[in-house]
Amino acid sequence: MEIKTNIPIPQPHIHSQFSVVASKMNAGDCVDVEKSQAVPMCQAIRRQGYQASMRKLDNLTWRVWRTQ
Repeated sequence: MEIKTNIPIPQPHIHSQFSVVASKMNAGDCVDVEKSQAVPMCQAIRRQGYQASMRKLDNLTWRVWRTQ
């Protein structure tokens, strides 16, 4: 077995549509999503190291903000 040094760690891949959208959001930006997509969208924002908030607009639609 050979030990190697100074090999950079590759960047993580963006796997979901939520991660793609979250990576493009700035603080204060928001998106409207279906009820079933609100939690995954918040999680995608938080996985990138930011904070998120969500509020119910009506029975089917939620709004998700990137707060920081």
